[in-house]
Amino acid sequence: MLKLPRRLAIAGILVGMGLMVFWECDYKYNFFHLPTAEEASRLQSSYTAPPAYRFLEKATFVLCPGVFLGFVTMDMGEVANLIMWLVATVINGAVYYCVGLFLRAVGRRWVSG
Repeated sequence: MLKLPRRLAIAGILVGMGLMVFWECDYKYNFFHLPTAEEASRLQSSYTAPPAYRFLEKATFVLCPGVFLGFVTMDMGEVANLIMWLVATVINGAVYYCVGLFLRAVGRRWVSG
């Protein structure tokens, strides 16, 4: 009966975990070859991040809204950021579950009426 909301909740958790793994790997391996703080200060205002990086950054906030908790844990260290990502993933599952409930209700109303 609640297949769609449950599936979307699982998808939300997987999306959150996938984004967490991607950004942690990007932090470690620097996929986009972003400059260090010293290099960026020398470049002054002439540097802009690659378009793919900017897109993924914006998509993260849209696909995983719980990531806004990162502003609270910004300078607390790696463990706090990991805990924040896990909480954001749980919130993401709940948000996607609510979206699934809404879509199911709209779908039933559209089919029946």
